[in-house]
Amino acid sequence: MKKLVLLTSLLIASFSIGCTNYVVLFKPPAQLDPIPLKKSEREVTPNDKEVISWNLEKVGLDQKVMTDNPSLKGNVNVKIAILSTGVDYNHEDLIGQVLVNDAEITEASDIKPSVNYKDDDKDGLVDNIVGYDVVDGDGLAYDRHGAGTAVAGIIAAKANGYGVRGIMDKVALYPVRYINGNGQSDVPKLVRALEIALNAKSDVVFVQSLDLPMGGGLGDSEVSNAETAMLTNILKKYAETEIPIVVGAGESLQEFTETKLGKAVVQFKNVIVVTSTTKNDTLALLANRGNRTVEIAAPGDKVLTTMPDNKYEEVRGTAYAAAHVAAALGLAKAQFGEKLKLQEHIIPAISSPRANRPVDGIEFIVKSGSVLDIPKFLAAVGDKLK
Repeated sequence: MKKLVLLTSLLIASFSIGCTNYVVLFKPPAQLDPIPLKKSEREVTPNDKEVISWNLEKVGLDQKVMTDNPSLKGNVNVKIAILSTGVDYNHEDLIGQVLVNDAEITEASDIKPSVNYKDDDKDGLVDNIVGYDVVDGDGLAYDRHGAGTAVAGIIAAKANGYGVRGIMDKVALYPVRYINGNGQSDVPKLVRALEIALNAKSDVVFVQSLDLPMGGGLGDSEVSNAETAMLTNILKKYAETEIPIVVGAGESLQEFTETKLGKAVVQFKNVIVVTSTTKNDTLALLANRGNRTVEIAAPGDKVLTTMPDNKYEEVRGTAYAAAHVAAALGLAKAQFGEKLKLQEHIIPAISSPRANRPVDGIEFIVKSGSVLDIPKFLAAVGDKLK
């Protein structure tokens, strides 16, 4: 039986030890991060008919479509970076879906450490085993909040007979933690997270939130301007590489561009802004809008998904709507590969009502006037590639 051991000594440096069936990474007790498991202890014959949630059906993915359509399976070589609160990579529905960097894991035994404090794979990050944790400055982006794990479940919870089912069967999720366990962050941490995801050669980048304090948290105008410039500079690099960034429009009952960071990002065509809808295809409570700046809507209200410690909860917010779009872009990358061009194929399809599901009233809220329909979106991208 596997156990988790926590030693409460006064050691300050982070290190890890190996035991017979587990490895524990030492940090202060409140910040203990587990080494990733290779597989879940529970073995069940896949049968997720009961867990096709309403949100999947709303984006065109009922049980028959998901079973019969090979183009909806995904590909393990597609990397989706989740910039959020981290991910519980040992969740029974996510093991195997989150990228584990074996090159940074040293062979472990009772007397050998499982990390060596070296950049073994020469990517500029030391011991980055699972993504990267900007908050704690280590290589285990473990979730102490829940938001990132919820996003991961929407994108890629496994069809394994229990829990919930995500959109992609095969994918490499790459978590970058820039939001702490209390849901707090700042612009420099977001910029650093974006740099890491860019250097990791991500195919799609999901950003949890742009609702961040400006001016060093004090509203200082000079610092605020410097932060905006930092964000603009990293977004320029993304635009040059045509890597799509997907972000929720936020929850403040206003136009997306009324926020300072909103104004900064809308000038970049590779940033796809998403708002959220309910089971009834109405705009979700508090969700921001923008018929020129918000590309599309997707389910983001009472969506059942994964949470840390093998739990499941309903979540709501435009970030969870954006997770559906990030998965759709991941499926497009898996299906069409290097032929896929962001400005030629992705953006025209994601903002087209003919490539999604038009909904009365939504046309005044988002540019496409539609709710995401993944099969139609993929078909439209395929048509543009012909």
